[in-house]
Amino acid sequence: MGFSNKTSYPTTPGSSWAISPATHARYKLSGANSYNGPIDIPSGSANKVTLHTCSEVALDELYIYCNNYHTASINLFLGVGSDSDAATIKVAVAAGTGLVQVYPGTPHNNSMEMYAWSDRELVSGESNGIHVTGFVMRHYLIDPNDESFGYDGTEG
Repeated sequence: MGFSNKTSYPTTPGSSWAISPATHARYKLSGANSYNGPIDIPSGSANKVTLHTCSEVALDELYIYCNNYHTASINLFLGVGSDSDAATIKVAVAAGTGLVQVYPGTPHNNSMEMYAWSDRELVSGESNGIHVTGFVMRHYLIDPNDESFGYDGTEG
């Protein structure tokens, strides 16, 4: 009987493939502050903010909610990996509402970035009136050596 010097995970630079005892975990949006507070949404795609950058090696389900405390309805635009028209989701958020779910846990990976902006015209002395908050359910590969086995999708 000999000992194997084979590693228990693929040899990849860095610690991206380190085996975790968890099969899934909940995280804050990477674009939020340290306490996952609401993210202020600016006007115009030129001023877009990054809500979240997905994991490179796990599957991130994004749950995003919006509030509009302004007196007018505002359109929220979510750029899924891009701010091009083909990759943008437009959500009308009625005045004085929130929290309204605007992204229902759709899974993404490979460092995909989610952007946001609004069509609210900025008025001197006023806030933009719209904020986004949420969380990420991250699912890790069942077998880090073989993606064809899929990601753990159980909820704990």
